[in-house]
Amino acid sequence: MTGRERILAALRGLPHDRIPVTTGYYYEWVDDWKAAEPSYRRLVDYCRANADVLHPWHPKALDEKLFMTSSSEVRVEWNRRTEGKIAYLETLVHAPGGTLRKVVKRLPGAMTDWTVEHFIKDDRDLETFFSIPYEPVHYDCSGWEKEAERIGDRGILFPGFGDPLCNAAELFEFGDFTITAMKEEKTFRRLLDFFARGVETYLKAVLASGAGEAFRLVGPEYATPPYLPPRLFEEYVVKYDRPFVEMIHASAKLVRVHCHGRVRAALPMMLGLGADAADPVEPPPDGDVTLEEAFSLTGGRMALCGNMELRDIEMDTPEELERKVRTACETGKRWGRFILTPTAEPITVPLPAKLEENFMRFVELGRKWGA
Repeated sequence: MTGRERILAALRGLPHDRIPVTTGYYYEWVDDWKAAEPSYRRLVDYCRANADVLHPWHPKALDEKLFMTSSSEVRVEWNRRTEGKIAYLETLVHAPGGTLRKVVKRLPGAMTDWTVEHFIKDDRDLETFFSIPYEPVHYDCSGWEKEAERIGDRGILFPGFGDPLCNAAELFEFGDFTITAMKEEKTFRRLLDFFARGVETYLKAVLASGAGEAFRLVGPEYATPPYLPPRLFEEYVVKYDRPFVEMIHASAKLVRVHCHGRVRAALPMMLGLGADAADPVEPPPDGDVTLEEAFSLTGGRMALCGNMELRDIEMDTPEELERKVRTACETGKRWGRFILTPTAEPITVPLPAKLEENFMRFVELGRKWGA
């Protein structure tokens, strides 16, 4: 089978020749920097040749002023500065009711960002946010055919999007988010309602373009224990995301829900949401459910993707790594709807030699034990 056929068969619960083995959220991990980073070159080439492809794609937002609105009453300003080797990016959103400020930093040797100041820090910031008018964003969905052609039959293209919860939660420092979501439900729903309009506009544009075979929905992990109780997963995820899942299914496409952490209580609710797949189904101690238990909870009615912690790929001995990959593959083969995937991507620069070696071994072992 081709990678494309294999992945779609696993997602749909149809017979396939072996468990798909993917490298994460992008078949060569190109956030532009990995393809150009010399220490990643050998691993990128190896995974291109040997792994199945789950390739994200996003349309270009032509007039977004942040927060999924194109309102002319919003103006965005960016300022950069450095302190030694640490880089900082300040974002100022000038709205009718005031200015919101966010600051992120990037450390050398780790290609990721840390938010050190969030947009909403107090009630005044909340009122400033609610002064922002919603105006639909216009999207340029051209170009997806070229990306699909580049992948060919090695895998599938999947558009991704943050759901209303994802967009709302990331406005706050995490502790402030959980307090607001639990104690100020009416206020928090106002935020969800605002972003729901933006998500609907985005989905209508992408679905009309015909892009992708499966969508990746990001955000439900913010409502899992210990952050929020299961009652609020139903309120903030299922109720808000079900209309989007129905829109995607109406276009004969699939939905894969991204949700790190403790998902034991959430998996049955994902079925109620209509999800066709869930990732990354982290094993204990990072998660609270084994892969066998996760399949039992869902009854094989949706595909499960992931189950291999990046930390283990980075740190395990060859014997430990093979044991974990073999166990996951044997479980996945019994249930029939499994895609072996790391729970995260490497971000360290330069790429450590052991991580490079173990990542190649992970792909090789997945192909071996998934057959």
